[in-house]
Amino acid sequence: MGRPALAPAPGELLTARLGKPDAERYAEDVGRGLARLQDCGVVWEQRHDAAAELATLERWAGAATAAFPEPAAEIERSLRELATRAPQAGSEPLVPAHRDFHDGQVLVSADRISLLDLDTACSAPPELDAANFLAHIVLRRLERSASGWERMAAAFLAGHAAEAGKTALDPERLHWYEASALLRLACVYAFRPRWGELSTALVREAALRLGLVTQNRRQSR
Repeated sequence: MGRPALAPAPGELLTARLGKPDAERYAEDVGRGLARLQDCGVVWEQRHDAAAELATLERWAGAATAAFPEPAAEIERSLRELATRAPQAGSEPLVPAHRDFHDGQVLVSADRISLLDLDTACSAPPELDAANFLAHIVLRRLERSASGWERMAAAFLAGHAAEAGKTALDPERLHWYEASALLRLACVYAFRPRWGELSTALVREAALRLGLVTQNRRQSR
């Protein structure tokens, strides 16, 4: 089993660059870095596939809907749709994954991309980390009400595509994992009174991604 290299890392959190002129360049670099990680050949024994993702989400949804009945119906409906549209068991390729990959876990500098907090590292579908990163870009857009987030997401995906070998992202799985990440974030933010409206918006964003899953399936028939 391969082992990640751990060392002090230079730079600042990608979060600090969001909304600044160089944000898209850094997002592209992060996409490239993620693709290289996924193609590095490291194998972690711990696995996290669609079934594990659903189990994690069910725990969050159970806690959120028990504590906050107002968004419960929308959360439960989206959770049911996710379960019915989940990737088939055993059909997903597994690659090295961070499993909590977002702008707050990435240090950027002029010549290096570094990852923080590898305690959840595992083998997972390549779409898992990419989707979680994209979901957090949506979260930042909703938090900050600024423009340019779609370009940042596109730059990240372009960077990943430029470096991806066997780890090219499947659009249907990407939308499914992004919907799951958005719904999980909605459950997390339901526990933060200041961000109650944000939780509702995240549920709606998840529903939009589920619609794209259906659209992808129709086009592939």
